[in-house]
Amino acid sequence: PQRAMTLRHAGTLPRGRYLVLIIRRALNLPATAIANSCDPFIRVAWDNIVQQTAIVKDTVNPTFNSIFYFTVRAAHPDVFSKSKFRRTALRYELEHKGPVKITVWDDDSGVSANYVAGYSMGLHNLINAELRTVKRNLSGSPPHHETLDSKNWYEVFETTRVFPTLPQPLQTSVKYVNTSPTLDFEAFFYPDWPAEVTIEERPAESREKTHWEAVQMTWAEENTKFEQSYFKTFPDSIGAIPGKISRRFLAFAMDGEECVPLTRFVQPIVVPLKYSQPAHLLHWIGGIGFEISSQQESTGLIPDQGWKEPETVLTKRKGTIQDHAILLCCVLLSLKKDAYVCKGIVRDSQSGLLAEHVWVMHREVVHSEGWVVFWEPMTRRTYHLPRRWTPGDAKIKKTRASSDLRDSTTQGTPSFAMLPLRGLTHSLVTGFEEDAFVDIDDFDDSSLATVVLKKPRAKQRSGRRRHLEK
Repeated sequence: PQRAMTLRHAGTLPRGRYLVLIIRRALNLPATAIANSCDPFIRVAWDNIVQQTAIVKDTVNPTFNSIFYFTVRAAHPDVFSKSKFRRTALRYELEHKGPVKITVWDDDSGVSANYVAGYSMGLHNLINAELRTVKRNLSGSPPHHETLDSKNWYEVFETTRVFPTLPQPLQTSVKYVNTSPTLDFEAFFYPDWPAEVTIEERPAESREKTHWEAVQMTWAEENTKFEQSYFKTFPDSIGAIPGKISRRFLAFAMDGEECVPLTRFVQPIVVPLKYSQPAHLLHWIGGIGFEISSQQESTGLIPDQGWKEPETVLTKRKGTIQDHAILLCCVLLSLKKDAYVCKGIVRDSQSGLLAEHVWVMHREVVHSEGWVVFWEPMTRRTYHLPRRWTPGDAKIKKTRASSDLRDSTTQGTPSFAMLPLRGLTHSLVTGFEEDAFVDIDDFDDSSLATVVLKKPRAKQRSGRRRHLEK
């Protein structure tokens, strides 16, 4: 069935040159689920085009048998047709398209996808005179039943160079025990390039310790010392008691196959003015659906791939608790708040198990005192802790100036919605009251019953018509 679908798809493609990638199967993938299995699928990206296979359920040795077509594009068609451009402009075009990136992902019941392994193939591997040459058509079929009367251009067999000759090992951060994961695939250009078209191999990226890795080491050392001092001061706290889940001080997360700092996910997001009020803001954040991956639910730990950008949550209209916290923090940053995403450990009231939890905190200056406000996205509540930090003189002066500005430009009590327009640091969230529940019994329906139950009066003629009838 997959081959028949490929033939129908090839017939819809316009005539041109294509990079054809045939994904056959993967072997010995690392299991990422509790059931010692995974639900893998493959994404292929090249020249800003991303395609993916279907999801194969409950296996570490999936068979895909999928074919992908990538159109070879250029700024001008003369780059392909004229020989004088093949060593200059065409070579420049192909080199800057980048490598073909093949990544294996584990689907988590439609909630999210966890990165498993990957492979990067440079175009110099395909345009190499030492590769074996075989006959292939656009559907990738070998010439077992080649006919001379093929009427369709995509069914004509061309001699082309094929890479690779053996299954290639996959790069993965998951530790494997016996054998490394491999991927069986085949890639070629249809039709092939002339012999004069060559591409040089780019130097491999340095894998030495980067600046962020040094920051991670320093961060881990400082927080290890903090955890020890915290245990001495609060020996009965959740973070000090040794258990199945210990305190983790995260600084990085996996964005696909790339390791990025967590601060990358936090950026200001401009929202309508009505969402600057705490009630509207928490109601909007809570209106986005909640979900949790099976890995996070079973282990209680946030996976390395469990952090997503706010754009992903807004597009899906659902996300994990950490996704809601990141989105809320981004909105508070756009409202000129000193906001942060907090991660800690909480105990489930029903099961009694420990699990990592995420919420939002921002700092306020209230009457020259430093207040801390916690925002809980799950319960839509705010918690105000007075005198938890010491603001500097500059921040106190700025708050007083902002208060004087409000008093001179507004009458009565200033609204919370007006504060972000002037970049003020002090908001009136400390005076926020919870919504009141109003039942039908609270309404006075006496006047309503009088109007409804009163006998209707007969219709009366207008004064002019009554005068004419007389």
